Amino acid sequence: MLRLVRAKLSIHNGIMSTIVLRTRVDESNAFIARRVLARLGLEPADAINALFAQIARRQAHPFSSGSSDSSYPKEEFGLDQETVAAISARLRRQIAGKRGSDDPKDPSSPGPG
Repeated sequence: MLRLVRAKLSIHNGIMSTIVLRTRVDESNAFIARRVLARLGLEPADAINALFAQIARRQAHPFSSGSSDSSYPKEEFGLDQETVAAISARLRRQIAGKRGSDDPKDPSSPGPG
C-alpha cells in the first residue's frame, strides 16, 4: 500500500522545512498503527517524525530489530551487564517470595503432597 507522509526534517530561520516521503507498509500493520495513533491523538506523520528524530539524535536505529536487545539498559540507563544481572536476580527472588513456597519452579519448594 502506498502512503504519503510529510516528515519534518529541520528548522531554517524559524520555519520547519518538510519533504514528502513515499513508502510501502504492510496494510494490516498500517491499519492497526493508525487506530493506536488516533487513540493517542497522533497522526502517522507524527510517528514518522518521532522515529526520524530519534534516528538523527542517536545516529542509529532507535530500537533493536534483532531478537535480543542487550544494549538497551546500557544505552538508555548506563547500566552494565553485571548490574542488570544483579537487578534481575533480585527481582526473581522477590517474585518467587510472593508466589509462596509451593511454587513448583522453586527448587526449595517442598513440592506436591
